[in-house]
Amino acid sequence: MFFLTRLLWVSAHVLLIPCLVAIFLRRRQTELPFFTAYLLVEFTHFLALFLISLQSPFPRYPYHLVLAVGEAISTLLALAVIYELAERLIFSHLSIGSFFRSTLRWSLAALVLLSALGSGSFADVSVRHIMNILERVDFVSNLILTGTLLNLLFLSHVLKVSWRGWITGIAVGFGIYAAIGLIAAALRAELGVEALVAVDITQMAGLNICVIIWVIYLFLPERPFPNSGTGLAKSELEIWSKELEKLVSNQ
Repeated sequence: MFFLTRLLWVSAHVLLIPCLVAIFLRRRQTELPFFTAYLLVEFTHFLALFLISLQSPFPRYPYHLVLAVGEAISTLLALAVIYELAERLIFSHLSIGSFFRSTLRWSLAALVLLSALGSGSFADVSVRHIMNILERVDFVSNLILTGTLLNLLFLSHVLKVSWRGWITGIAVGFGIYAAIGLIAAALRAELGVEALVAVDITQMAGLNICVIIWVIYLFLPERPFPNSGTGLAKSELEIWSKELEKLVSNQ
């Protein structure tokens, strides 16, 4: 089981290399800068942990310290990626996008603050303390990512979002990984320590699926989304947006 977990961990991060190659070759790093930074940090973090794990005897404290610091940076970047994807795929298409944009921004900030405050005293800042905070943030961010994907599914035709677009593919990969992360968290809560190996395998398998989706979408030729068809006309979209704006203003 340990070998399988390690194999899935290595394979998922090796697959980040073609993702980065595709992004920089096609000069897409400026379109999703936080996502690009997230990939770079994830690969650098993996490389550092992998090199440390090869040392003998195993340096437990340096390994867990690098693990905690890297996870903290990755988690904060993942929250930025959530905002970035929502901005590109949903908010920019809505006349009241500024309302939802600020709502999500403050929600993400509150998520980090409440997770930190709910993890005990700051007097004892340890690696375990940091990991507890990150687990809370990771769980709620997975909920937000899953919700973002569901909203994207619901609004795809309304907002004329192309499912062949690479940015949509990034959201799909993240959403699937987040949903699998929620399943893994449920297993850990239900079965406790006995489920740790199963949880690790589930999460690593989900990460591999996510990165494979990214590789496919990043190398897939984009096809323009047709303006005609069953989607809503521009006048219908404006009416829908105005009604939604009235609903928000009445709250």
